[in-house]
Amino acid sequence: MKKLYKLVHAMTPVERRYFISYTKNNDTKKQLKYLSLFDTLCKAGAQDKRELTEGQFSYSDRNLLWEKLLEALHVFHGRRSVDAEIRLLLSQAAILYKKNIWDEMDKQLKKAKKMAIENERLLALLEITQLQKDVALARTDVLFSRALTQERTSILKQLIEQTDYELKREKVIITINSIDMTREEKIRNLETFSDPPMLPALSASSTVLSKIDYHCIKFICQEFFGDEQRIFHAKKLLEICQNVIYTNDSNWIIYVYVYMLSYSKKVSGQEINLSEVLNNIPVKNDGMLYFLYAHDIQKYTQYAPDKVRGEAIIEKIKAKNYISHVHIYGQIRLIYMIMCFYGTFDNWQQADIWFRELSSIRRPGIQRSVQVCARVYSLMIRYEMDDVDADIHIQSVQKYLKRNKLYSELEKNILEIFNRLYEATLPNDKVVLWKELYDILDASTNQVHIPFVELKQWCKSKINGINIAELIGRKQAEGKE
Repeated sequence: MKKLYKLVHAMTPVERRYFISYTKNNDTKKQLKYLSLFDTLCKAGAQDKRELTEGQFSYSDRNLLWEKLLEALHVFHGRRSVDAEIRLLLSQAAILYKKNIWDEMDKQLKKAKKMAIENERLLALLEITQLQKDVALARTDVLFSRALTQERTSILKQLIEQTDYELKREKVIITINSIDMTREEKIRNLETFSDPPMLPALSASSTVLSKIDYHCIKFICQEFFGDEQRIFHAKKLLEICQNVIYTNDSNWIIYVYVYMLSYSKKVSGQEINLSEVLNNIPVKNDGMLYFLYAHDIQKYTQYAPDKVRGEAIIEKIKAKNYISHVHIYGQIRLIYMIMCFYGTFDNWQQADIWFRELSSIRRPGIQRSVQVCARVYSLMIRYEMDDVDADIHIQSVQKYLKRNKLYSELEKNILEIFNRLYEATLPNDKVVLWKELYDILDASTNQVHIPFVELKQWCKSKINGINIAELIGRKQAEGKE
C-alpha cells in the first residue's frame, strides 16, 4: 500500500485525469474495482495513509492498480517522448522491411532520422543507418551503401567522444565528493582530468552533450581550484543549457543549469531569481525540485541569511511532504541543510528535531560525509541546549564514528574539546577552547576528508559573541567571500 500511496501522490493532476480516462476506455466494468482504491488513495492525506489497511482491498486489486498505473503512465509519457516516437517509427520500418515494402519503409526511416539528428540520438541513428544500409545492399545500391558506411563511422566517433566526456565528468564528480581523499589529493587528481591529453579539445562535430560535459568538467575543476577561468566555462554552459533544458532525458543538465545560475551575478553582472526561472521551466521532476529547494535553503543559510524566506521554503517542503518523495541521497543532504539553517539562526530546538529525523535513517553507508557532519553538528546542538546528558551524547557520537571507521585524529580532538567545553564554567575558559578548536579546524582544512565548515563558523561566532547568521552578515559587509 505504501508504494501505491507514493506513486499516486507523485502524479500530477493531468496524469491522474489521463489514468481515469485510460482505464475507462480500455477496461470492462468488472475490472474497474481497483479505481475505487485509486480514488481512496487520491483523497488520502499524510495522516490517512497510516489508517489505510491492506485488509480494505484485496491483493489482486492492489497489484492490478499498480500495473495499470505504470501502464497508463508509460502510454501518457510515451506520446510526449522523442525516443518513443523514434522507436515507433523504427518498429514500423522494421515491419515494412520484412514485408518488402521498401519505398514506404524509406519514408518512415527518413522521419525517424530527421528526428534523431535534431535531438542527437546517436544510438538510434546507428540503428536507422543500419536499416538503410540493409535496404541499399538488397537493392545493390553500392554508392549509397558506401555513403552510409562513412556516415556510421562519423556517428560512432561522435558516440565514443560523447561517452568519453560523460565518463570523465562522472569521475570528476566522484573525486570531488570522495570522503577518502584530502583536498590536496583531490586537486592532484582533478588536474589530470582538466587538461589535455586526458581531456581532449572539442571537435567540429562534437554533440551538444559532449560540449556540456566538456565545459562542465572544466568549470567544476576550476571552481574547486578557485580559478577565475571558470567564468568562461560558466558562460558557455549557460549558453548551451538554455537550448537543451527542455529535454527531460538528462536530469543532470538541470543540475548544471541550476548550478550555473547560482553564479549568475558573477557571470552576467546581474541578479537572476533562480526560483522564478526554475518555476517557469515546464520540466518538473524530483531531481529539479531537489536542487531548487537545496539551492534556496543553502542561499538563505550561507550566502544571504534570511530567516523568513528560509522558513517559507521549509514550510513548502513540509506541506508537500517532499522529503519522502526524493531519493535517500537527497533526503539526507536536504535534512542536513535544514538542520544547519535553524542552527544558523539559533533555533536549536528545531535543529535538534531535524537531526533526530536524519539519525532515524539507518543507512550509514550513504552520504557518509554528510552523516558524519550531522553527528558533529549535534554536539553543537547539545551544547546550545544545555543538555545535562551531553557526555552520554559525546560517547554516542564517538561510537558512531568508530563503528563506521571515521574516527581520525581530527574527530578525536573535536570530541575532546567538546568534553572540556561541557565542563568549563568561566566564559574566558570557553573562549580559549573555541579558539583552540577553530585553529585545529583551520590548520586541517586541506589535509582532512571532511573540513567541518559549519563547526568552524560556529566557533568563530562564539568567539565574537554573535550567532552564525550575524557572522556571515559581517563577512559580507566587509566584502569577504
